[in-house]
Amino acid sequence: MEQFSKKFIAVAAFAVIVVGALIIDTTVYAVHAQTADDISPICDKPDDALCWRRVEPYAECYVWEAKVTGPEVEWDIAGERHLWSGGCENKKARGRGLLVQHVIDNNVYYVFIGEGLIAGGKMQGQWVIRDSEGNTLRGMMADGAPHGEWQYDYPAHRPDETKLWRHGELRE
Repeated sequence: MEQFSKKFIAVAAFAVIVVGALIIDTTVYAVHAQTADDISPICDKPDDALCWRRVEPYAECYVWEAKVTGPEVEWDIAGERHLWSGGCENKKARGRGLLVQHVIDNNVYYVFIGEGLIAGGKMQGQWVIRDSEGNTLRGMMADGAPHGEWQYDYPAHRPDETKLWRHGELRE
């Protein structure tokens, strides 16, 4: 329990710094949100997929939550929150920016920070994603899901590796 508490405090402090930077960067974009395209279905639960998930700090701005499957991709998510530093148009995230995702999986708190392009609410093109454990992932996104070769760089606890994705499905 003590190890979980120390890790949670370290991750929470890291998240406060990132969120503070995002709030400063995103206040300018909040005035650009426009009237909606159809945003359906909306994600109701933290572990929902194939739906639109609201991104803060916007009142009504969404990013597509693609379904990601394959070996070692199973999550037991108890809570989730997204923050977006880019723009919003027609209720969908757009432009280049940081997408920050907060996740609690099996009572462990994680933060994922992705940097890349979102078009029409879906992640597209080259993305770099860093997590609260120090791992860095680099690869292409297509329609909100990983697609193609991804490079996984681990700090020291595991050898680096390359993984192949096809439309959100991890291939071995």
